[in-house]
This record gives sequence, C-alpha cells and structure tokens, in this order.
Amino acid sequence: MLRDKKVHPSANNSGRAPLGRALWLSGVLLAMVVGGCSQNLVTVKNAADFEQQVLKSDRPVLIHFSKAGCSMCAVLSPTMGRLANEYDGRATVAEYTLMDLSFTVLNHRVQKMYDIACYPTVILFVKGRPTRKWVVHYEANDYRKALDEAIDAWGVQPSGGGSLPQIRSPGR
Repeated sequence: MLRDKKVHPSANNSGRAPLGRALWLSGVLLAMVVGGCSQNLVTVKNAADFEQQVLKSDRPVLIHFSKAGCSMCAVLSPTMGRLANEYDGRATVAEYTLMDLSFTVLNHRVQKMYDIACYPTVILFVKGRPTRKWVVHYEANDYRKALDEAIDAWGVQPSGGGSLPQIRSPGR
C-alpha cells in the first residue's frame, strides 16, 4: 500500500526546497562567516558585560541587538564588522544577542529599558546614554554619520529628553 508523501508547500515537485531558497540561505550564512568576522567587533555576552562595555564606555558605542537565527540580523552583521574595523580606537561597535533560538529573552531589563521589540535594532550610546536608535535599518552611511557626529561632539551630553529618535527602513 502506497502512502501519499506529505510535502511542504514551499517545496518543488521533488519534495526538496526550491533552489532559490537554498541559495538565499547560503548567502546569509556566507555573510555571517565571511563578512561578519572582525577582531574589533565586541560581543556582549550578558548584563554585566553590557554595563561594562556599553554603559561605562568612555567612547561612543554602536550596538546591534539581535536574535539568534534571525536572517535579517545576519545580513547586518558584516556591516557591523566593517564599522568596527573603521572606527577602531575612536568608537566601539558591538553585538548583543538578546533572544535565543527558543525565543527566550536573555536580558529582559535591557529589552524593556531600550524598547527593543524588533530585530535587528541598533542603538548609539554616548557616555552611557542612548542617543540614536534604528530599527530594521541597513544603511552603513547613516551609522557612520551618527558615529562621526558623536565622536566630534564627544564631550557633549545628548540634548532633550523623551524617547529616542527612530529610523525605520522604507516599507517597514
């Protein structure tokens, strides 16, 4: 007796995932392995590390908050690696994984304090205070401009109060 083979709706007639999807996934993995490698990129591991590396830093810190297994976060990682190399000695560029593969939030305090609801989220800290926030944004030149401004105004505290200015990518 033959049984009907259950095939995922995204699969082609052979029961395998389409080639386009496989190529996309391999591109994401390649970006993670090749482009994201940087000796200067700081990896924040926990709350104590966040406090030491970000909040107590004596220079501007651009930090990428990510979720494990997030393909959009993986696309941003090479950009963060390049920025870490470009700004070595003048600013810190870091990554912090806030959610693991089982969707467990690893640091509720940081997530709530900085209103991180979507990944990737990037925040620029100057003297321990958040000054700019980007949500699902990939433009390296915007990050460069904000870092340059923060470096130029090193001794200036962020002005104003209230919520952080957010920049969202078009269509998001």
